[in-house]
Amino acid sequence: MDENNRNFILAIVLSIGVLFAWQYFFVPKTPQPQPGQQTAEQKTQTPAQQQPGPPQPRSEGGAPAPAPAGAPAEDPFAQVERLHKLLTIGAISQEEFDAKKAELLARIR
Repeated sequence: MDENNRNFILAIVLSIGVLFAWQYFFVPKTPQPQPGQQTAEQKTQTPAQQQPGPPQPRSEGGAPAPAPAGAPAEDPFAQVERLHKLLTIGAISQEEFDAKKAELLARIR
């Protein structure tokens, strides 16, 4: 191996070493959130912002408008899954979830 090849390989190895050292010493590490601990972003979001989905039509009073009578009802199992998501993000209580789940399951029997 001649002088130029050795210098070229040495330059590559040293450059890689500098990159690793820079990453280790100078790049700030982001703290990992503890389980059950919310980040500042999650605290500022409302449950409606966290729950994706189509916008609900609203009546003049601001409350959601009821579904039209001729429209097919949503699958009760899908509603239970959606309620469970609301329960896990803390938008509804366990009692509210249990009551609505019982109502939906009674509908399919």
